[in-house]
Amino acid sequence: MTTIREAGSSRMLHLGFALILLFLLVPLLVIIPMSFSETRYLAFPPVGFSLKWYGAFFQNPRWIGALGWSVGVAICAALVAVPAGVCAALYLRHRSGAVVNVVLGALLGAQIVPTIILALGIRLVTAPFTGSLPVVVVTLAHATLALPFVVATVLPVLNKLDVSVEKAARMCGATPVQAFRHITIPAIRPALVGAFVFSFFVSFDELMIALFTFQTIETLPVRIWGEVRQELTPVIAAATSMLIAATTAAVIVGQAHIVRASSRLADK
Repeated sequence: MTTIREAGSSRMLHLGFALILLFLLVPLLVIIPMSFSETRYLAFPPVGFSLKWYGAFFQNPRWIGALGWSVGVAICAALVAVPAGVCAALYLRHRSGAVVNVVLGALLGAQIVPTIILALGIRLVTAPFTGSLPVVVVTLAHATLALPFVVATVLPVLNKLDVSVEKAARMCGATPVQAFRHITIPAIRPALVGAFVFSFFVSFDELMIALFTFQTIETLPVRIWGEVRQELTPVIAAATSMLIAATTAAVIVGQAHIVRASSRLADK
């Protein structure tokens, strides 16, 4: 009887997970086909098959400019978030108890607070600087959002790294910086790549902070938001489809690097 109940509970759990996954994937499965429609408006099911809306995306300077700003800000945000996250992970690696909880709570604060409230706060605090330094403000804000993902990616890998290897390097005359450079970084490099990828797309996909902070500059999410409010053309579906494809590929690559790093350290 117990086995039958456990089997029934397992089926219900799998069914619930499948329904949730379907609910999340259905909008994506609708948007992507609409980007190939021949009509000048969004239609599902799509009418005909055409790649002209992808061509319209790459021929429009505003879309290309928005894409360039998104890529540039995302790279800068990742370059800030990854070193800061590694430093935080190194600090937490040798701590336990209340200290870890407090630091993790502070790092997760930006994820707990609704993004629109965080964006409004950043807008009010940085209002005197956004006129001359909007890119710096948005980059730092996006790096703050990405920081918890870096710590969550790097810290488990660091915890699996054998501390005795680093101590042996120190005993052989290596400085702390040399030991970190030649022992720690090579061991966690795949995790760093994964953290960079996640940080990049946390910034690349972010809308609210860029919308509240940028005044004359459009990132790709801001551009999509503006087009949705003005004119629903398949160019929006094409841009969104490319964003979905790039994000999915990046998540797969990032997760593969994290698993690779964990496996390497487990084998050692």
